[in-house]
Amino acid sequence: MTASGSSGPRFASPSAIAVHSVIAAMKGQVKCVLSGDGADEIFAGYDDYARYRRLQRLKLVLPGAVAGRLAAGQRFLRFPGGDRVRRALELAQWSDLDFIYGDKGFFAFAQQSALLAPQVLERLDLEHESLYLRDKLHLPDGGSGFDLLYRFHVLQQLPDYMLTKTDRASMGHSVEVRVPYVDHVLFELLCRAPAAAKFDADEPKPLLKRVLERHLPREVLYRAKQGFAVHLEAFVGEAFWPYFGSMLHEGPAAEYFDVAAVERLVHRLRSGSLVTTERIRVMYQIWILAMFLHWQRRVLAATS
Repeated sequence: MTASGSSGPRFASPSAIAVHSVIAAMKGQVKCVLSGDGADEIFAGYDDYARYRRLQRLKLVLPGAVAGRLAAGQRFLRFPGGDRVRRALELAQWSDLDFIYGDKGFFAFAQQSALLAPQVLERLDLEHESLYLRDKLHLPDGGSGFDLLYRFHVLQQLPDYMLTKTDRASMGHSVEVRVPYVDHVLFELLCRAPAAAKFDADEPKPLLKRVLERHLPREVLYRAKQGFAVHLEAFVGEAFWPYFGSMLHEGPAAEYFDVAAVERLVHRLRSGSLVTTERIRVMYQIWILAMFLHWQRRVLAATS
C-alpha cells in the first residue's frame, strides 16, 4: 500500500507502483536519470487518438439518436456478448467532451453517483463537477476531437498524473529525474505544427519518429508500444480481498461510500464474467477505493 503515500494529496494510480519500484532500484546506484515523460503528451503518442477515431466511425454507422432508442430496450440484450453491445450503444451517444470525461477518468459521473454515500452526494454538486475539466482546460464545445485530447494530455494528464508520480517516487528515494521533453520551447514549436503533421491515429508520435528515423533503427523506432502498468490482480493477490473487506465493514467507509454498491463492484470482478478490458478497469477502480480507505485508516485515524 506504499503507493498511496502518507502525506499530501493522495495519488492512487496503479502505474505509480511500477515507477516506485524502478526508482527504488536506482537508489544508491545513480544520482540523476533522464525520463521520457512528456513525449506521449506533446507528440501525440497515446492510442486515445485511435480509439477516438473508432468512436467517430461507430457514430457514423450508429447515430446517437438511434443508439439511444436501442439502449432503452437493452433488457432484451441478454445474450452472450450483450455487454459489448450495451457498451457500443453507450459510446455511440457520446460527444467529444463525453469521450474525455468518460474515457479518461476512472469513474464516470453516473458511477460516482452510484458509489458515493447519500450524505456525500448531498454536499456535492455533480453537475458542476462534470464541468470541471472543461472549465479548467478551457475546452471549447466546438473544438475538434484530436485538439481536445491534446489539450487534456498536455494540461491535465502530464502535470497532474505523469509528472506527479515520477516526482513523488524520485524525491522519496533522493534520485533526480530530468524530463528533457518537457521543454517550453519545444512545446511552443509543436503548437505551431499543422494538425495533419502532428496527429496520426495509425502511427503515434509521427513528428518525433520522422526526426528520429535518421538516428534509430526502424525496428526500434516502430516497435509496438509498451505500457508501464502493473497487473493489479496478480500484484495484490488473495490477501488483498479480506483486507479490503475489513476496510469496508470495520471502519467509517459507510460515511463516504455506499458499501453495498462497492460490494457489487467487487462481485462483478470476482465473478469472472467481465471481458479483459472491463476487468482491468474495475480492478483499477477497486484499487483507488482501497487506497482512499487505507489512507483514511492509517493516516486520518492516526492523527485524529
